Amino acid sequence: MTSVQRRRFEQGRIIETLGDYPAAVRQTAAEQKVPLIDLNAMSKTLFEAMGEEPSLLAFAHFPAGAFPGEPRK
Repeated sequence: MTSVQRRRFEQGRIIETLGDYPAAVRQTAAEQKVPLIDLNAMSKTLFEAMGEEPSLLAFAHFPAGAFPGEPRK
């Protein structure tokens, strides 16, 4: 299974930020002849279809201070 795409947009399109990792997983699955769930490709399609702001709904966001000892969002 590949990693879920990160939500980084530029001009309405997802910017690849995971380097060679998704391709390495695809290659390994092909070499090993095992099934692959390509969450990277599927989530990119989903997030771009949703759009930059609406795609926030696919992620958990908590206000600063929601968890003890974690001041960041």
